[in-house]
Amino acid sequence: MIIKGKAKNGVVTHAIKTYDELNEKEKNKLIFPAGDKKEIYADYAVHYNKHNELIRVVTNSFTSQYSAELQIKQAQPNIIDYYTAALGKGKDKKRAIDKFKETPIKYFLKENNSSIAQVARKTGISATTLYSASLKEVTKTSVTVIKAIADTVDKSPGDVLDELLIIENNYNEVM
Repeated sequence: MIIKGKAKNGVVTHAIKTYDELNEKEKNKLIFPAGDKKEIYADYAVHYNKHNELIRVVTNSFTSQYSAELQIKQAQPNIIDYYTAALGKGKDKKRAIDKFKETPIKYFLKENNSSIAQVARKTGISATTLYSASLKEVTKTSVTVIKAIADTVDKSPGDVLDELLIIENNYNEVM
């Protein structure tokens, strides 16, 4: 239990607890957002008044596994990106269009029956880092990203880099 707030009389008014630390009264008062389950939350915020009466118990933070899944979903193009690409202006429009472009890294992973989401799950590198790396030139891609891709597709980092450079060269010739 982490104590976040206390009243002047010493009563804990705000605490962060795991599900196992909650007592029966707190579990009965627990409120989940619609459609959510207790398995996706790491801890819960418990609120009392200064008279030590339970006010509410709400979700606080997601588990690290669920946070990683959310990060992968948020990095992928969605309906808002479609509208921004079609109707947006300036940098927002360019950023939305870039999410849909077939970049050398995305093409390489697709050819090797993999995806950015699979690389993120297998190696622990965030999906947003991988997506932003896929938008850069291959020569500006970090070694960590190249190694993560190599681990996922079971190739050496040198082979992956060579193939990415060839794909990028061919891509630039076509464009």
